[in-house]
Amino acid sequence: MKRYCAFVLVTLWGLLSSLTPAQAKEYDIVIYGGTAGGIISAVSAAREGKSVVILEPSQHVGGMVTGGLGRTDIGVWQSIGGMSAEFYRRVGKHYADPSAWKFESREDFLSRSERDRQRLGGAEWWFHEPSVATKIFKEMLEEQGLAVRTGRRLQSVQKEGRRMVLITCENGETYAGSVFIDATYEGDLMAMAGVSYHVGRESSNQYGEKFAGVLPWEYSTRKQWDVEVSPYDDDGKLLYGIQNVERGEVGAGDHKVQAYNYRICLTDAPENRIPITEPDNYDPSRYDLLARYVAKRGHLPLFKPSGNWGYFKPGTVPNRKTDINDGGPFSTDFIGMNWDFPDG
Repeated sequence: MKRYCAFVLVTLWGLLSSLTPAQAKEYDIVIYGGTAGGIISAVSAAREGKSVVILEPSQHVGGMVTGGLGRTDIGVWQSIGGMSAEFYRRVGKHYADPSAWKFESREDFLSRSERDRQRLGGAEWWFHEPSVATKIFKEMLEEQGLAVRTGRRLQSVQKEGRRMVLITCENGETYAGSVFIDATYEGDLMAMAGVSYHVGRESSNQYGEKFAGVLPWEYSTRKQWDVEVSPYDDDGKLLYGIQNVERGEVGAGDHKVQAYNYRICLTDAPENRIPITEPDNYDPSRYDLLARYVAKRGHLPLFKPSGNWGYFKPGTVPNRKTDINDGGPFSTDFIGMNWDFPDG
């Protein structure tokens, strides 16, 4: 009996000690999220001589920057500096090489828009193909001897007092660090570590912000229906995609979050296309609302001309490709269907 107890104690001690920071893979900085922010954070730290690891729960590296958002929302481009500007200078260097232009010339691209020609006149190049962003991120990581470890989905967090010391992934790997960076879009690491957070819109009264909470109709017309369409089917049931919730009083807070958006890279170069095929689980009834809108609204262009209505808003990127964005109330935004995702 004593031998059995001793065996159990030794076994338990072995299991517990395997989860201590001393036995985990140790780094100065552990970054959870292989997004653009996670990659740049890692490269910056490595340049300062720190040991770094990047853990990405999915198989995709680069986040939105490599996932279709190739026409950067730059705003005032003169304000962009640091390593962000370095990334775009590398993009500029790539497109300065004539061999980068496989489906059109650099001059043809610049001739489409005088505004784009002015914005792309410097060393930085703000518009890129997803594959080019992937290539540049890979180069920046390799220069520092780094790589993103994909498929490392977070399972648990270990703390000493209020300080995070260790994280464990679902594959059983453990990582200890002096500093942890949450570079995910969802903030999963911070949430699991017990950091407080808020989901949804705060009311305008909470922080004295005039444009917080529910906005008046006139401030959000582009996402609203421009014709009356019944949300009910012939049996009186709500059509797919319609939620029966109150809009709320102006300025009120709620749990709603901004719609998630699909950014789609398409091309008008036939030699560079792959077929768009019907998914195995395609259900035409999910588009009954769209069919009713088309019947009531009449013809609309597939792509939204500047200042007008359309189903999609195309933004040009090099090599006759586009960054397809949302174009109206029925488009690449799946409005409302993500409200339960943050805590799901």
